[in-house]
Amino acid sequence: MARWTFRWLLVLVAIVATGTGCKQARLKLGLGYEVTDPEEESPQWVVKKVIEAGGMEPFDKAFTEFEKYLHSDERSNHVAMKDWEVDRFPAHRRKNKCYVKDADKKSFMVMEERAEDGKEERQISLYVKCSTTDMPTPCHLWKDDKQGGKWRIRGTNCLN
Repeated sequence: MARWTFRWLLVLVAIVATGTGCKQARLKLGLGYEVTDPEEESPQWVVKKVIEAGGMEPFDKAFTEFEKYLHSDERSNHVAMKDWEVDRFPAHRRKNKCYVKDADKKSFMVMEERAEDGKEERQISLYVKCSTTDMPTPCHLWKDDKQGGKWRIRGTNCLN
């Protein structure tokens, strides 16, 4: 009797977690969550803007849009900007379609969220599902004091 009750309890928890859209439960279960209309200037919103920029043509227009979401530390570093323009952003553009879950809704899936210990309020890494790989791809974001505390891409990786 106890085993039967425990099994049903597990099934009920899984149904509630997936059916209600409880983000933390879905992340813990490895199901991720779909992002369709994120709150403006949230980390998810920045990732959505990066995906949108990656699909723009021509390249110059796309990169101009993309660089709006780079952290001031990246934008003020000539070497970092050249690296983004020549290597990282083109790599993102080549893979860009794999991040889109639903083209009509322009949605994507976040499979994991991670923050460095003690820096949860200032830094987050979102791991986005790519349809062509088994492992989700990270995008590292930090709050940018020079841009009013907005979330911006900083470091060597954002969907590239």
